[in-house]
Amino acid sequence: MVINLHLLRIFYTVSSEGGFSNAATHLCISQPAVSKAVSELERQIGLPLLERGSGRSRKGIHLTEHGQVLFDHAHAIYMLERAAIDDMQARIGMKKGRLTIGASSTIAGYWFRPYLSKLIQRFPDIDLKITTGNTQYIGQQLLDCQIDIGLVEGTLSDPRLLSCHWHDDELCLITSLTSDTYEHDWAQHTWLLREPGSGTREATELWLENQGIIPIRCIEYGSTEGIVRAVAEGLGVSLVSSRVVRESGYADDVSVMPISIRFRPLFIVLLKDRPISPLVEKCYNILMSQS
Repeated sequence: MVINLHLLRIFYTVSSEGGFSNAATHLCISQPAVSKAVSELERQIGLPLLERGSGRSRKGIHLTEHGQVLFDHAHAIYMLERAAIDDMQARIGMKKGRLTIGASSTIAGYWFRPYLSKLIQRFPDIDLKITTGNTQYIGQQLLDCQIDIGLVEGTLSDPRLLSCHWHDDELCLITSLTSDTYEHDWAQHTWLLREPGSGTREATELWLENQGIIPIRCIEYGSTEGIVRAVAEGLGVSLVSSRVVRESGYADDVSVMPISIRFRPLFIVLLKDRPISPLVEKCYNILMSQS
């Protein structure tokens, strides 16, 4: 059996409003149309729903036993509909909802905090989740629709992604305080690198290539802060975000080499063809504002 929801709504309105005339006014249709709809619903179901002079009464409308049961089910359906409407309206107003932001490691640790504070203050009741990983991981999370908006420090070439310039991050070359610089023969040093897929790794490899440097040895680290600590302990040299150096607590334990260092762009990334919810739009506006 399939219940026609349009007919069910008319039957429910007749029962709730206490008559065909009131239901017609409420629904903005004619009274004969209301009467015909209820009769058609009875025909489709194969059971009488309304009767005259007996049965259980609702504001002058007499429901059969079958009609009362159907009314109770209809009431539950339309209360659920009301709850769904209220929930969607709350989400449009950003009182509810879920927002998942993906940020590459350097951004999550050293750039994102003031914006996160703004989001929490502006939308205290939303379910907020922060996912971290390297640039390529964040890009894949966007493509898989696991996150709503991404913040990365490397390039993402997939045409399905839309990147917008966010900030510029200054890079610096660091060594330990006791490191022998080999007269700046950087190829003779052990280089500490982030893993493939990291924006810091991408920037380092590009700089090394432009300088014609082929290191004698490279060691991979899973975090930029871990690299700064390792450099401070004399394990090698590295090209890292100057912001990480300043805020990691190791600024006095490393030497920043006086060489020409480039700035790298940081990006806000969205999935190009995915509809932007009001909450994501508000988040984007907050990110683009001055922290």
